Amino acid sequence: MMEKESIKDELFEYMKNVSDFKQELDDISKTWDQLILLSQLGSTGLDMSHTKENFTQLKSELISQLAQETIKKVVNEMRSKASVSVDIVIRNLFERTADIGFLATDDDIRNFLLTAQELNEKIEEHKDLDTIEECLHETHYKKQLKHIKQRFKEYVAKYSVYYDIVLFDKNGQIVAKLDENNPVVKTKDELLDIIKSTNHDYVETYKYHDFSHIVIPLITISLTGYYLETC
Repeated sequence: MMEKESIKDELFEYMKNVSDFKQELDDISKTWDQLILLSQLGSTGLDMSHTKENFTQLKSELISQLAQETIKKVVNEMRSKASVSVDIVIRNLFERTADIGFLATDDDIRNFLLTAQELNEKIEEHKDLDTIEECLHETHYKKQLKHIKQRFKEYVAKYSVYYDIVLFDKNGQIVAKLDENNPVVKTKDELLDIIKSTNHDYVETYKYHDFSHIVIPLITISLTGYYLETC
């Protein structure tokens, strides 16, 4: 019991309401001390000591109960905040796997990948820059690329769990990415072979990859021969 009281005393300075209330009761207690002194000096014969003892006991019970309720309130608030924090983490983790599946079946992304494949085939056939530029305009590649990047930006803005989204073709060529500061245009990472050979719905790693500046959690999914990375 004494240990509990001492703990509460140490916490009083962090409980402003309890501390203020205790101060008010202490002031009243001093008034009782004055009344007892006056009764002893006077000739009324009244003994106020017993009343003071009852008041002191009541004061102790009130302060103790108020401190307990304050602690209980703080604990409940902390539990609530902790629960929300855990829910956010769990939700983000599930959103990572859910979103990667959703992105993998997105018609705009799939169509863009087909366009990128056609463009790469034409570039292989025609090496001169003028023809390549014609290919870019002919397939509306630039317009589609801008649209896809905007879609990726919307995902990153909506879900803080994402750092970057990188879109590969089956040969590891990067066809779209958000991080323009990353100079890598093609990956030689072993992750590509793992993706091609896995039987799982998605692959998740936490290590350095040659297409990323930092070590980050990574989810990868196969798009019928194409690969989408969320970082």
